[in-house]
Amino acid sequence: MIVLAEKGEDLIGCAITSNPESEGVPIIYEQGSLPFPSKIKYWQIHTFLKSFATRKVARISNKCHDELLKKINHLFQR
Repeated sequence: MIVLAEKGEDLIGCAITSNPESEGVPIIYEQGSLPFPSKIKYWQIHTFLKSFATRKVARISNKCHDELLKKINHLFQR
């Protein structure tokens, strides 16, 4: 899960996949990494409790974050 924001005890994020055939935003890391090349499924937006997040594994780059937000915003355009 890529965490996009926090509100109270909730985290807002997007699912990720290591399936190379899947659509999504390729992850570019600023810190850390995942064991496989992965993509962010920007259309799968979820909320979950902070207590379910066990640890931080990596940090995406600013460029990747900007691309992710651009794709999400595009979903909601009329």
